[in-house]
Amino acid sequence: QRNLQINQIFHQFTTEKEVWPYSIDESILDMTHTWRLFGNSVCEVARLIQKTVRQKLGLYTTVGIGDNPVQAKLALDLYAKHNH
Repeated sequence: QRNLQINQIFHQFTTEKEVWPYSIDESILDMTHTWRLFGNSVCEVARLIQKTVRQKLGLYTTVGIGDNPVQAKLALDLYAKHNH
């Protein structure tokens, strides 16, 4: 249920077809064409998404950013999960 709620929030930032649930607790968002609508940098938009999930659901999230899904997953696993 929480995964569905989080993905609904993600749909506010990109189209439904650009949100790919990866596992029960991870999703991949392709924001190639939408991030500029929400901020001045990819990092700024990622932080906005984190704040939105925190505000609406009370959950903390981590984000991996990359030019493709593999790079984003590596950034998440190797950096984001180990950094404040």
